[in-house]
Amino acid sequence: MRRSILLFTLFSVLLLACSGDVKTGQTKPTESNTGGNAKMSVSQATLQKAMDVGRIPTSINVNFQSGYWHIASAFNADSIGNFRPYEGIWIDFKENNEFVWGIKEEAKEMGAWGWDEPNQYLYFYSDSSQEFFMGEWEAKNNGDVVICVGSTPNNPRSTQYKLVRRHEKVITE
Repeated sequence: MRRSILLFTLFSVLLLACSGDVKTGQTKPTESNTGGNAKMSVSQATLQKAMDVGRIPTSINVNFQSGYWHIASAFNADSIGNFRPYEGIWIDFKENNEFVWGIKEEAKEMGAWGWDEPNQYLYFYSDSSQEFFMGEWEAKNNGDVVICVGSTPNNPRSTQYKLVRRHEKVITE
C-alpha cells in the first residue's frame, strides 16, 4: 500500500513539473525535435495568436497538414525584375497551429499559422523570423497550389508567392 501511494505521489509530482509553472499558471513554450540536434519552439503567445485566427480552411478545400508546402516562386510587383525563384524553402503545417519551415533538408524555425475562414487569409507568425512569407496573406487556391497575395489590410505589400504541395522536403525544379 505504501509503495502504491509513493508511486502515485511521484507520478503526480512529475506530471506537475511537466505541465508548467504552478505559481503563475504559465505553460512552457511548445517544443518540437525536428531531426538531428535542432530543437525549436514557438512561444505560447505566438501560438495563441494563431489559434485565435482559426485553422480549418473548409471554403477552399485544402488540407494544409498534408505533405510539405514548397515556396515555388515569389515576386514583388513593385520592383521590376525582383523575382525570387524556388530556393528549396518548405513549410510543414502541424495540426495544432504550429509549423516548421526550412530550406532543403535543414529545418530553420518553428512558428504558428492561422486560417481566417471568412476572409480566406493565411497567417504566418514567428517569434523572430523576418522572412518575407511571415504575416497576413490573401490565399487563392487551385488544388495543390495556393497563391498568397500581400494585399490585405495588415499586409499592403505587393509581394506574392506560390505554395505547392509535395510529399518530399527537397524537390529539384
